[in-house]
Amino acid sequence: MHRCAWKGYDFNVLDRLTDQGLLEVQGEPRRTKSVALTSEGVERAKCVLQQLSLEGIEAFLTEFSG
Repeated sequence: MHRCAWKGYDFNVLDRLTDQGLLEVQGEPRRTKSVALTSEGVERAKCVLQQLSLEGIEAFLTEFSG
């Protein structure tokens, strides 16, 4: 499963997430069209999703990890 997203988000938010080591941008950050979650970003995202206690989230996370 891919862990990338198109950058349609506020650059300040993306910059902060990159500074925290949660996102990775290859090349010139202002010119690159997509970002990728780092391993730490993936783990943080999983924790947030688990805290939301959404129905079916455990199955999704199991599939995502596989």
